[in-house]
Amino acid sequence: MNNLDFNNVSIRGRFIFAVNCLFKVINKFHIATNFDTFIVNLLEYTNCPKMELWETKIKLLLPEELNNKTLSYEFDYDEDLEEEDQKFLTNIFLEVLSVGMANLYKKFENDITLKHVKNIVNLLNKNDLDLPSIDKIKFSSISENDGLGNAFKCKIGYDDAYEYEMHYVVNVVND
Repeated sequence: MNNLDFNNVSIRGRFIFAVNCLFKVINKFHIATNFDTFIVNLLEYTNCPKMELWETKIKLLLPEELNNKTLSYEFDYDEDLEEEDQKFLTNIFLEVLSVGMANLYKKFENDITLKHVKNIVNLLNKNDLDLPSIDKIKFSSISENDGLGNAFKCKIGYDDAYEYEMHYVVNVVND
């Protein structure tokens, strides 16, 4: 994974990295997103006291194609996206959800979510997208809260490096 070391980063930290990767894809395709409500609810993962409630809410908000994993790749993110781009976006969505859900009902195992993070990194690399930095999530350690990491808040922000385009990012909010 290049020089990205997630071995000590909590599941919550990995999840924020995964959502930032999702934003990289949304930004690449210039999708005027209807995902805002969904992503705001996704971000509740970082400070939700009852993860099973978060999972239920996310499953209720998922497009039927993702929720049932029928994956026709024809549901309408954006009518201008080619089928390959639809597949790429859908695969990123599924991997992001897997980072959040794969270890919910099991004792923490580092490799469970790490596998999905690696898949996301590989998908972004294959599609020539820069990876987000992990610097802002390193504080969230696997030694906290049985690997989940302590709760923290985050919000959707914008990457200031893009003067004439809106590029979404996840910002960690330190209280």
